[in-house]
Amino acid sequence: MEFERIKSPQDIKRLNISQLSDAADYIRRRIVSVVEKNGGHLSSNLGTVELTVALHYVFDCPHDKIVFDVGHQAYAHKIITGRDEAFDGLRQNGGISGFPKPDESEYDAFGTGHSSTSLSVAQGLAEAARAQGINQSTVAVIGDGALTGGLAYEALNSIGSESSPVIIVLNDNEMSISKNVGAMSNHLTRLRIGKKYSRLKNDIKRSVSVIPFFGDGAIALMERGKSFLKKKWIGKSNTDYPDIYEKFSERQVQVGEKEIYLTPKEAAVFHCFLHGKGEIISRDEILAAAWGKQIPECRRVVDTVVKQLRKKMKETKYHIKSNYKLGYSLEKR
Repeated sequence: MEFERIKSPQDIKRLNISQLSDAADYIRRRIVSVVEKNGGHLSSNLGTVELTVALHYVFDCPHDKIVFDVGHQAYAHKIITGRDEAFDGLRQNGGISGFPKPDESEYDAFGTGHSSTSLSVAQGLAEAARAQGINQSTVAVIGDGALTGGLAYEALNSIGSESSPVIIVLNDNEMSISKNVGAMSNHLTRLRIGKKYSRLKNDIKRSVSVIPFFGDGAIALMERGKSFLKKKWIGKSNTDYPDIYEKFSERQVQVGEKEIYLTPKEAAVFHCFLHGKGEIISRDEILAAAWGKQIPECRRVVDTVVKQLRKKMKETKYHIKSNYKLGYSLEKR
């Protein structure tokens, strides 16, 4: 399905679920084309496209309130809420703001500039609606980086003690402006890749498998879907490196005898190396395969991720060899 313009959230609500990916593809292309020209926040917005489409598909804005934290991840929200045509003027003189701005649109519930404010704002909006007897949903979309701010913890404490009707969506993308640090970040990482998570997946498989006439087929379908997605992501198998295997969904990788844990970006780069089978891979090839774009300014992101990945692989039998002016390759020591 082709999109020319998205005029309002109603254009999203008219779609069936299978068409939502087409809307997300259109929004992603719009963000990339405009940010290439005007500058702005790219990765944070590409990471929230599907999430924002889903929110507007489910909730009824502007009656329902969505507060983004931090505000620079709201480009898709702007495109969906009647600013698609004006989006070409993003961050330009006389154009639309790069952040939510209530005096720009009734769909922007709060002018979130920087981090950790969404939960307290959402509680205020929810409590005001409850006091007036208004039946509305109030959603706070907060990143794992913003969740490390003290203001967010105060709000969580207050929301819990007052039983405020706030829906909290954790956008756990493992990044803030730079790599996250601290106990909360470490806890979320362990939650994603820990044994309890793996055990839960296995429990779900066992529960589904005992359903008469359906279970085995459902499990097989799930496994085929998982394999299909892996092949789409990796491109080819990793049989040229028989002592390297990966569990991409858990970002847990065994290299030789050492087990390492990767961020999504590190995992994406690692899979590019497996696909390259020891050949030299340019920064642009990694960008295109891992992030779906070729933007010169993003090459330094590849270099940073490779540096982090090389450090994690230090004790393995493999290393990432730099081929200056050309790119990188994964080789045995």
